[in-house]
Parts: sequence; C-alpha cells; structure tokens
Amino acid sequence: MKSWHVLLAVVICWAAIYLPGLSSLELRGEEPRRVLPGMEMMQTSDWITPRIAGEDYHRKPPLVNWLAAASFSVTGTYSEWAARLPSVLSVLALALTAAAVGCRLYGLSGGLFAGVVLLTNIGMLEKGRLAEIEPLYIALFGIGWLLWFLLWREEKSPWLYWLVPSVPLGLAILAKGPVHLVFFYALVVCLLGAKKQKKALLHPAHWLGIGVQLAVALPWFLASSSNTSDGGAAAGTWMDQITSRLALDDVSWVGWPIAIVQAAVNFLPWAVPLVMLYFARFRERVGIPSREQDLVLDGLLRGLLIAFLLIVLIPTSRPRFTLPLMVPATLLLTHGVAMMADAGRESLVVWWRRVLRGLLLLVGIAAVVAPFFAVVDARLTTAVGCGVVVVGVWILWHLLAIHGEGQIDRLTLVTGSWAAMVVAFFVFAAVPHLQLREKIKPTGLAVKSLLEPDEKAVLYKGGYQPFVFYAWPQVEEWPSWDNVPSSVDQMPRVFLMEKKDWEKKSERKKFIKRFGEPVVLREIANEWGGGKPLVALGFKE
Repeated sequence: MKSWHVLLAVVICWAAIYLPGLSSLELRGEEPRRVLPGMEMMQTSDWITPRIAGEDYHRKPPLVNWLAAASFSVTGTYSEWAARLPSVLSVLALALTAAAVGCRLYGLSGGLFAGVVLLTNIGMLEKGRLAEIEPLYIALFGIGWLLWFLLWREEKSPWLYWLVPSVPLGLAILAKGPVHLVFFYALVVCLLGAKKQKKALLHPAHWLGIGVQLAVALPWFLASSSNTSDGGAAAGTWMDQITSRLALDDVSWVGWPIAIVQAAVNFLPWAVPLVMLYFARFRERVGIPSREQDLVLDGLLRGLLIAFLLIVLIPTSRPRFTLPLMVPATLLLTHGVAMMADAGRESLVVWWRRVLRGLLLLVGIAAVVAPFFAVVDARLTTAVGCGVVVVGVWILWHLLAIHGEGQIDRLTLVTGSWAAMVVAFFVFAAVPHLQLREKIKPTGLAVKSLLEPDEKAVLYKGGYQPFVFYAWPQVEEWPSWDNVPSSVDQMPRVFLMEKKDWEKKSERKKFIKRFGEPVVLREIANEWGGGKPLVALGFKE
C-alpha cells in the first residue's frame, strides 16, 4: 500500500458518507442564516457587510457567506446541495490533511486510521453535512494545528511551524472568531512544555505568525467598520456574544452537566478508547509507553484535557463549542495505536471486531424493520434501499471474519463502510418521514408558484424568513416603508407581507391611501417561527 492509496481510500469513504442525500432535506436550524447573506452579497455586490432581509447581520464573520456565494456561482444553482457543498469539501480537506500527516508520522496505517476517525465520529457526521459554520471552522483550525504538529514533530525551523499554520488559523477567525486559539495554545503550550521547549513561544517567528493571522482577518474587520453607519456594530455584537457566554444570568444548572456529557458524546464511538488512554493501567496493559517515556503523549493528553475543560466548565457553554477538539483527539488516538505493543494491538483488534459486529447487527435489524414503517409513497424506494443496506451489512460482516495481515487497516475500512451504511439507511428510511414535516420549503415554493419565470415579488417587513431561499432570486425584500415607491406603476405584481401586519388598520391604511385597495391573490401558510401566514397582494390587478 502506498500513500496515495490511503488518500484515495479516505476520499471514497468521504464520498460514501457525506454526499448521499445531501439535498434530500430542506435547510434547517441555522443553515439559512449562513447562506442568505451570501445570496444578498451576490445581488448587491457588497462583499463586506453580511445582510439578511436588507438588515446588517454582524453576529458572525463572513467567510461562510463568501463560500456559499462561491458555491452558488460555480454550480449555477440555488439548492441545498450547493449550499452544503462548502461544508462537505471542508470535511474532505481536513480528512485528507489528517491522513497525510498520519502517514508521515505514523505510517500508512496511521494515516488511514486518522482520516477515517475524523469522518466517522458523531459530531462530524451531524455537522459535516450541513451548511453551517462548524465544518469550515473545524477544518481550518484542524488543518492549522495538524500542520503545526507535523512541522514541530519533524523538528523543522520555527519559521515553518509558526508561519505555515498561521494562514488557516487566520482564516478560522474569519469563520467564527478567535476562540479556536484557546484550543491551539492549550495544546501547543503543553506539548512545548513536555519537551521543555517553551522558549519557542518567544521566537520572532511566533510573533510574526500572530501578525499573519491578524493580517488575514483584520482587513475585513476594518472594511466592515467603515462600510456601516455604525462602525462599531460588528465589534459590539461580538463583545455582547462573548460577555453573554460568561454571564451567569441564564445558566441552566441542570442542562450544564448534560452539555458536558453531550460534548463527549460528539466524539463517539471513538470517545471510549480516547478516555481509556487517560488511564495508566490501560496504557500499560496494551503496551503504550508511559507518559514519562513518551513526552508527546504526555503533552497531547494534558493539552486536550485542559482545552476541553476550559470550554465545558463555562456554565453557558454548548456541546458544539468543543467540536474542533476532535482533531487533536484523533491525533492522540492515532498516536496511541501507533505506540501499542503487538499484544496490545491484538487485544484492540478483538474488541474492535466485537463492537463492529454489534453496530452492524443494529443497522441490519433496523434496515429489515424499516420498510414496514415506510411512508406509503416511498415504500418501494425504502424497501430497495434498505435491501442494499442489508446486503452491505452482510458483506461487511464476512469481511470481519477474515484474519491475517492488515487487521487494523481492514477494521478501519469496515468502520468507514459501516458509517456509509448508516447514512444510506438514514437517506432511504428516515428522510421520507422527515420530508413530510418540512416547514420552510413548501412556503418558498408556494411563493414561487405565483410568479412568472422572470418576475419578482417583494416581501415587505418580513425580517428573517428562511423560505426566501427557495424563492430566490425572485423575491426582493423591503425592510421598511422607506423602500415603498410612490407610484403604483413601480410596485411589483405580487406583494408579500405577514397577514397580521396587513390586518393592522394603520398599515393597511397607508397602502390603500397610496395605491388603492389591492386584490388578495392568496394566503400562504408559513409554519416556520410560530406559523405566521403570509398574504400575497396585487396592487396592479
């Protein structure tokens, strides 16, 4: 096996896990907030200030918005697939980097193991297929930290291991702000301390690296400050977010311990062996050198634990805040497996095979049962898809029975294939049920059905409305009365507003006085955000 074989295997695993059904569900959660500003940037050509519904949106930096706009431009379509493409490509870039670093430091098996671990943990499976900030943020931090670790381990010049990672770390600031630097320095300081190299922090290359990070992020911040009427709005919003996380006013003292557990659960199934590495008796049993003998292991164990505790011990912390730590956690696991004695690896293989058989059994049983509960219109598709999953589980089950050379590699590939089976089961069995509960897409398509192909409607005082994604670019948003023209000839044929606003006498009177009594073209259900229906008005009928 050669290194390119490892990278190809990682790409195949990624494609099997992260591409199927990528556009099968509507945008959900915070996804519309990540892509709508990018769409408005394309419309206004203002690439500095993110906006939603015509209003400045300063809660997050714009890198994810820029990438969404780039994806829409390259693919030529406004679709869920195009919206989520930057996220899955970020996951691929991170997995390939981890595999390449693993190959350099721990051999081909270590590279394959590192790449697959990153692709198959719960946190990445949940976030990596969404148009969210986390996949991009995790990837940029992870690539930066992995490059630092590789160059430092290979004893390269400080000018390399401080400057090369500074570019992705600076881009990570443009993705979500500078919180990832807490993780980076917790790990770096512990590793340098373990090797008694803390003086490296005083090296000029380190300070220049910090300058490069600022040089990557600062131009946008300065441009944003000068591009808005309130130059300090972005900084003020960010400071409010930071101080709100440190305040204790809204702390759920019951939810806080649960959030800590959830943060650990995000790294399942790999969280179990990761936790075991912290026990000296386990390390001794599997033949891993002691922390005194392996200073890199000592630094990784300390750094990862400190970084994790620094975040989860904040009462207002959220489980997703620790997701970037899946990268050093993966490297720690890879390091531990590489350092195991032969007897320890044999024991690992036995337990790993047992766990995989249990997981395969669960997926197989679920695939057999699912067609009996399938949505009527999708029963045939569900049955065929689940049949494919059952066949896949059967093949993987028999692969587990093969003994001989390359046990770790084989189990790694089976783990990646098992994750692909889980995703396939989700697409064929769960997605049809979830599609029946969609709330955003039906509203957008209903609006679009009122319009001719080249016609535009106006949404008045709509605020943040996710359905706009599905009617774009045929919906223009007017946030206030100042945007309303003085002549009926300048009004669109279809004018949208919330029904409750139209029923207000003061609002209605203004429109009738200026344009006359409109025709109510249609009432449109809008189940998102409390179910505030829309009314489509025609002032030109």
